[in-house]
Amino acid sequence: IQDGDILVTDSTYCLCFRHGHAALVVDARKGITLEAFGLGTESEFSGLEEWRRYPHVVILRLRAPEKVE
Repeated sequence: IQDGDILVTDSTYCLCFRHGHAALVVDARKGITLEAFGLGTESEFSGLEEWRRYPHVVILRLRAPEKVE
């Protein structure tokens, strides 16, 4: 896990409805993510350890182009 990684899971539930969730890793060394827990709510800092409980997680990482013109 690195700063800037995006974590995505389809393993969240609310009122028996399965939906996805995502977070941005803001400090990998300290294990801190930034997440929005509901529509129209302010984003909150959360712990990376919460993501270990999901059975399916995809880690997305942006790659910069080799040469910027």
